[in-house]
Amino acid sequence: MPQIFHKFFESKNLQNILITSHENADPDALCSAIAIKTLIDDFYPEKKSIICIDGLNQVCHKIIDYFQLEIQDSPDFQSDGVIIVDTNSLDQLGKIKTQITGNTSVMLIDHHVPHPRTKQFAQFTIINENAIATTEIIYDLYQTFNILPSEKIACLLFLGLLYDSRHLILANNKTIQIINQLLDLGVNYSKMIELLTMPMDRSERIARLKAAQRLIIHEFNSWIVVISHVSAYEASACRALINLGADVALVYGKKKDEIRISARATAEVTEKTNLNLARDIMEKIGPIMQGEGGGHDRAAGCSGIENLEAGLEEALKILKMKLGNEVNSQKKTNLNLTHN
Repeated sequence: MPQIFHKFFESKNLQNILITSHENADPDALCSAIAIKTLIDDFYPEKKSIICIDGLNQVCHKIIDYFQLEIQDSPDFQSDGVIIVDTNSLDQLGKIKTQITGNTSVMLIDHHVPHPRTKQFAQFTIINENAIATTEIIYDLYQTFNILPSEKIACLLFLGLLYDSRHLILANNKTIQIINQLLDLGVNYSKMIELLTMPMDRSERIARLKAAQRLIIHEFNSWIVVISHVSAYEASACRALINLGADVALVYGKKKDEIRISARATAEVTEKTNLNLARDIMEKIGPIMQGEGGGHDRAAGCSGIENLEAGLEEALKILKMKLGNEVNSQKKTNLNLTHN
């Protein structure tokens, strides 16, 4: 990792570095970007680096206000180097992707399953699919460089890990070890929990309820697969359907000219069937929908512009192959996109 980090800066003597992540960034993305910028400022103070992200979620705004962070929504210079964190596809960058040209040096730091196109634009990659969060990878970089994070950076790394591990529900032994080490650096656990706590707004609650109302149940052997649709909050609706009892949930939505599908799966179904939502489904149906897909084994998504029905049919075909023959279906999947 340290060799890749330094080679990125030294390959073309880069001067203007843009650090970015996926649009509507979450705390893992935001905190990873801040922690990487701090490393750049330590090693290469003569270089100009800024963080520019196309949109942040509500939790990130709380974090920015609390720590008085400086984030831009459009760069004030033409970058010759771009560092992308917590993102596996250029399409996820929103308007920031226009900053990347054929002459731009790109380094990708991520814990998602790499998209097949990743190597086409990222000459330098630091990827660990086994990491719970990108902030875990960044913390490993600090450790490798033998740099002790400041209390502020420790708090940010802590927030990213806590957020992506769903408050340690998805944590493994290494996650807990890192959490303990960050606490020793002065992290206030209660305050970090407070920063990550956001009341679910009415529109998100309604979206979850509508997803439950509209769901179609498919049974593949003993596995319960549900498909539903909402106009927003697809990922949140997926999580709600998993909590209701589904083994796999796919929720689609259409907004303007974009079609989105989010998917979630339980640990049991992925472990027992070797199902990987990113590789097995989203990367396959993304191109069908004239878009791209990616993510993790248990949480993934894709976006496109057409062929939603064909994409969902392919997803069901793949699930049948991975989970076994369908033994029961409530009814034919309703793909009416006029619902709100």
